[in-house]
Amino acid sequence: MTTEWVPGNSHTHSRLDHEIGGDWMVAIDSPTAPAAEYQQIGAICMRLQDHGPEVLLITTRETGRWMIPKGWPIAGLLPHEVAEREAWEEAGVIGKVKRRIFGEFRYAKILSDGSKVEPLVPVYVIKVRRRKKRFPERAERDVIWMNPTDAALKVQVPELRALLQDFARSLTLGSDKIW
Repeated sequence: MTTEWVPGNSHTHSRLDHEIGGDWMVAIDSPTAPAAEYQQIGAICMRLQDHGPEVLLITTRETGRWMIPKGWPIAGLLPHEVAEREAWEEAGVIGKVKRRIFGEFRYAKILSDGSKVEPLVPVYVIKVRRRKKRFPERAERDVIWMNPTDAALKVQVPELRALLQDFARSLTLGSDKIW
């Protein structure tokens, strides 16, 4: 059985529901949800340095590819709270998360049972206040800070690359889409 997100409305939502692009989506358990309906939640973690903004990339546990922190929905947490939790667990990030989705991407993932899925990953921006040296997955991941344009070139997932390029452009333009 999988979780499928279907259209709902603001009168029928619960803490497990969330808003995407102004539309309420409701989580239901579905034994027939197609692979395209898998969802994870991601975070673009950014900090401001003297030389400009930087974003954080981490390596994945299975393949060692560069990626942003992300993970599966967590019961009882809103999506932006999941992004915040994943950033802490995977990279030791503590900061302020923007509650509005910045963008989204899909990528290919192989589940533990060997099946291939392409989760949709809504992404939230976290303005990093600090990063702890000790965090739950510190022994499993490498972490690097880079300017957003270089980070976009380092990731292998085309849709994430495009999202990071959009993030870099938004920073350059001073877009309110970020803050």
